[in-house]
Amino acid sequence: MQLDFIEYISRDSSQGFTQTPYFSKAIKSLSDLLSASFIIVTKVQVDRSNYEYHLNSHVNLSQGSVITQAHSLLKFEEVPETYPDIIKNNVEVTAYPHNLKKDLFPNNPEITLPLDAKEKLFAIPFSIDEKLVGTIIYQANKSANFEQNYPAAYQCLNNVFVREAQEKQSQLKIHTYQTVLDLMPQRVFWKNRKSIYQGCNRAFSDDASLSTPLNIDGLTDNELFPLHADRYRESDTDTMMTSEHIIGLEEPQTQKSGNTIWLRKSKRPIINQLNMVVGIVGTYDDITQLKSAQQELHDAKVKLEDRVKERTLELTAANSKLESVITQLQSTQNQLIEKEKMAALGALVAGISHEINTPLGIAVTGASHLEYMSDALKEAINSGNLSKSKFMESFSQIGENSNLILRNLERARELIRNFKMIAVDQSNDKKRAIKLKEYLNDVITTMTPKTKNNNVEVLLSGDKELSILTYPGSLSQIITNLIDNSIEHAFSHSSEGKIEIDFIHTKSSISISYRDNGEGINDDILPRIFDPFFTSKRGKGGSGLGLSIVYNLVTQKLNGKISCKKHSIKGTEFLISIPI
Repeated sequence: MQLDFIEYISRDSSQGFTQTPYFSKAIKSLSDLLSASFIIVTKVQVDRSNYEYHLNSHVNLSQGSVITQAHSLLKFEEVPETYPDIIKNNVEVTAYPHNLKKDLFPNNPEITLPLDAKEKLFAIPFSIDEKLVGTIIYQANKSANFEQNYPAAYQCLNNVFVREAQEKQSQLKIHTYQTVLDLMPQRVFWKNRKSIYQGCNRAFSDDASLSTPLNIDGLTDNELFPLHADRYRESDTDTMMTSEHIIGLEEPQTQKSGNTIWLRKSKRPIINQLNMVVGIVGTYDDITQLKSAQQELHDAKVKLEDRVKERTLELTAANSKLESVITQLQSTQNQLIEKEKMAALGALVAGISHEINTPLGIAVTGASHLEYMSDALKEAINSGNLSKSKFMESFSQIGENSNLILRNLERARELIRNFKMIAVDQSNDKKRAIKLKEYLNDVITTMTPKTKNNNVEVLLSGDKELSILTYPGSLSQIITNLIDNSIEHAFSHSSEGKIEIDFIHTKSSISISYRDNGEGINDDILPRIFDPFFTSKRGKGGSGLGLSIVYNLVTQKLNGKISCKKHSIKGTEFLISIPI
C-alpha cells in the first residue's frame, strides 16, 4: 500500500498534486495505511506580511470515497487549537476535535465530519525550515506513527507539500511583481539573448495590442512592430554586445492600428551570476505629445525666424530711409545753424555799424571844424590881422580838435578790429591760443550796441592772464547766443538787467558760469530748452536754434558739458565745463 500511495501521489508532478486524477487513489491508499475513517489533507500557505494562514483542505470520507475541497483564511491568532502544538513540536500529535469543522470549513456548512467518540484525531505536520506547509488530520483508533512506520511515504508526501508551497510562493512573488509592473504607466519589457520577448507589463501589452502581458512570451518585434523591428533589434544587440546602459534613446513605434507614437527608451543588459549577458530589460515613455509640442515649437521658431527676417528687412529699409531723413535733417539743421550764425553776424554788423557811426561822426565833425579853423587862420595871416593871442587861441583849438579826432578814430579802429576778429572766428573757426578774459571781453564789446539799447549790464570776472588753446569762434558763438537769449527771453519784460560771466581754471578744464537776473525758465520747459527748434516764442521771431546751437558747440565742438538751472529767487544760470 505504501508503494501504491507513493506511485499515485508522485504522478503528474508538474501539476498541483491535489489536482491530478490520481489524488483520490492516493488518499484512499493513505487512508488504508493509516486505518483512518476519514482524512483531511490541508495545504498551508503562510502570509507573514498580513499575519494570515491560507488553508486549502480536502476531505476524504472512506465510506464513500468522496473528496471535498474547501478554502479558509485564518488570522495567526485564530488558528485551530491543534496548530500551535504542530508548529511547536513538528511531530504527529493528538488533534482537538473542538471547532475543527468551523476552523477548516467555515464557508462549507454542507460538509459533515463523521466524528466518532470511540476514535481519536491525529495531526501530522509537514514543514520546511520550521515553516508549516501542510497537515494531514485523520481519525483512527490509534496513531499510525506515519513518519516512523512509513518513512518513504512520509518523505514523498513532505516533498510534494514543500514543492507545491515553494511553487505557490514563487507564483505569488511573480504575480506581485507583475501587479507592480502593471500599475506602472511606464512601459516595461524584457527579452532573451535572441531578442525574443519573455515578459512585459500591461502598458506595453496594450501598445502591442495584446489582451494580456502573458501573451508576449515567445513573440518578436517582427510580429509586434514589423516596421521598426530591425531598428529595435540593432539597439538590442548594441546593448548586449557593449553591456552598457542605453538611456534616452528616441524611437518611433507604429502599432497594429496604424497609429505611430514616439518613445524615449532605456535598455540595460541582464547579466547572470557567471557575468554573462542573457538578455535585456527595457523601459520607455510615450513622448508623442512632447514630440508634437517640440515640433510645434520648432515650427513656431521657424515662423518667428522668418518673421524676424522679414521685420529685419523692413527695419533695414526703414533705417535706411530714416538715415536718409536724418542726413537730410542734419543738412537742413546745418544750413539753419549757418543761417542763424549769419543772422547773428548780420546783427553784429548792424550793431557795429551803428556803434562806429558815433566815433566816426565825431571825427568827421572835428575834421570839418579843423578845416574851418585852418581857413580862418589862413585868411587872418593873409589880411595881416593875425595877432599873437588870436594865433595861440587857434593853435589850442586845433590841438583839442586833433586830439578829439584821434580818440574817436582809435575807438572806431578798436571796434572794427574786434568785429573783424569775431566775424572771422565765427565764419572760419580754427583752433588757436587766446587770452580767455581778453577774448570774452572783446565778444562782450561787440555786443555792446544790443546790450546798451536794452539797458543790460554785462560783468566779466576771471584770471586775465589765463591763456588757453581752443576754438574761439565757437566760444564767441556760445557767449553771443547766451546774451541774445537773455535779452530776448529773460529781460523781455524788464527795463534793465544784469548778466554775470565768471570763469575759473581747474586742473583739466575751464568752468564758465553764465548768470542773469531775468524772469527765469518755467519748470515744465526747462528739460527741453536745448532741443532743436524748441522756443517759447513761436510765431514771435524765435527760431528755436539759439540754445540748441550752444549745446552742440559745447558738447561736440568743444567736447564739454553744459547744464541749466533755475535760481530759486530770480534768474537762470548756465554752467559750462570745457576740457583743456
